[in-house]
Amino acid sequence: MSKKPKPVAQLLQTQPQLAHLDRAVRERQALLSQVCELLPSEVTPHCLDAGLHKGTLRLLCDSPAWASRVRFLTPQLLGRLREHRPGLANIEVRVAHQGGTGPARGGYAPLRPTGSSRAAQHVEETARAHAGDALGRALLRLAKTLRGA
Repeated sequence: MSKKPKPVAQLLQTQPQLAHLDRAVRERQALLSQVCELLPSEVTPHCLDAGLHKGTLRLLCDSPAWASRVRFLTPQLLGRLREHRPGLANIEVRVAHQGGTGPARGGYAPLRPTGSSRAAQHVEETARAHAGDALGRALLRLAKTLRGA
């Protein structure tokens, strides 16, 4: 007899490894929201992701034109963000990878997740707890993707 699949929300709460990933996603979303509040409203739909790395805010835009517009605004944005994040030293604005196919984001390919061996290890540990079932197999595929294999 097969077990009934658990809702993702329940897994995120009960599996520490997945909860860690969920927290990281929520932190990035909160940071992006904070940045978008400080940008003009016409710019915000073109800001796709934000992350902090060693005192640098990395902001991802959907096109080179919008990235240039955001770069023009970075001195003011940096000053305003430092009020809430004093350790912020720099802002890097990047463009999402352009794909030749697919209509996502006006012709831009969907973003590929950037993995880490640590995240992959957490996902593999969770997969071991579900060995033999569909969730376990799916988690193993996710871990392989996170490792970039």
